[in-house]
Amino acid sequence: EKLAGIIELAPNHLSASLLLMHSQKRGPKKLSLGGSLQGIEEAAGELSEMIQNDSFLKTRGNEDVLAQLVFELRRLRPILDERTLGYVDSYLELSQFIKQVRARKTWNDHLQRELDTVFSEVGAQRGLLQNDSEIQEELLLD
Repeated sequence: EKLAGIIELAPNHLSASLLLMHSQKRGPKKLSLGGSLQGIEEAAGELSEMIQNDSFLKTRGNEDVLAQLVFELRRLRPILDERTLGYVDSYLELSQFIKQVRARKTWNDHLQRELDTVFSEVGAQRGLLQNDSEIQEELLLD
């Protein structure tokens, strides 16, 4: 009732509108393009940082950032905008690669090249989204 009253007074109040729709089980089932990208970036941000500072092969006590990343990305994947699935999948592939190499005791040039290849795919997927004029226009309108 309170949400309906807010919407009556302020018809363009998006938060109240969304909350009312969700309370009536009529809310959106998927994230917007902007919401999808933000969710992916937030979930994967720490992994990118760990790759840049070479700490990705270590776990930090009970807090395994990689496991948290995979959990969050898999949780988000079904509700993401379809156009972002290649991007999220590239992060999942990167995390799978890191999981495999963590078990090894040595790091060599071959593994570094493989990591660079898998990591560059993340950048390539991000680039596809950034270079798509329709996507950029939609993001600007949001």
